[in-house]
Amino acid sequence: MNASAALLIVLLLCPALPATELLFERQVDFCPVEPADRWGWRTEVLSEAPGRWRVIILASDPTLPDPAALVPLREAVLAVQARLIYDAARWTEDPGEALLAGRGNCVSFTVVLERDLALMGFRTRRVHGLLFHPDGGGNPHYLAGLGCTPHRWIEVFMPDHGWVPLDPVASGGRLTARHLALRGNDTEGWLSGARIEVLRWD
Repeated sequence: MNASAALLIVLLLCPALPATELLFERQVDFCPVEPADRWGWRTEVLSEAPGRWRVIILASDPTLPDPAALVPLREAVLAVQARLIYDAARWTEDPGEALLAGRGNCVSFTVVLERDLALMGFRTRRVHGLLFHPDGGGNPHYLAGLGCTPHRWIEVFMPDHGWVPLDPVASGGRLTARHLALRGNDTEGWLSGARIEVLRWD
C-alpha cells in the first residue's frame, strides 16, 4: 500500500483527526504545494489531473505532549507572544523594529522568533504559505475568493526530530490542519491564476 492510500484510510477511520482537504488548480502542471511530514503536522499532495491536485493537511491532537527536547521551542514562542501584540496591518522584516513597535503580523512575529532561536543556537528556515479560515477575521490580507490569508512561519532543525514547524502567532506555536506550506517564497506568484476549493476543514 502506498502512502497516499494509507493516508486516505487514516482519514476514513479517524474522522475526529483535525484535517483540511482542498482542491488546488493552476494552469501549469507543477504543484506549488509543498508536501511535508513534520512533527505534529503533515501535508499530502495527490495528483488528480494535469494542473489539479487534492491536498490533505493533517495535524496531531494538540493535547498530546511534546518531547522534552521541544520544550525550549515552545517557550521561545511564548516569549515572543509576551512581547508582541498581533496587528495584521503592521509588519517589518527587522526584529529590532518589531520589538520597538511592540506589535506586528506573522512576519514580525517570525523574524523575532528566528532571531531569538538563532541566539539560542538553533538553525531555522522560513516557510511561506496560507492559513485557511472562513471569514478572514478582519485581516486586510484575506483572500476571500480562496478562503485563506498569506502566512509565514518557521521550521527549526532538531537532530532527533528533523525540521519542527513553529507558528509564533498560533497557540503554543503549533501548526494546525489549516496551515498550507507553498514552495519557496513566492506566495503571490503561486496564487496567480490559482483556484482553491475547500472540501473539508475541521
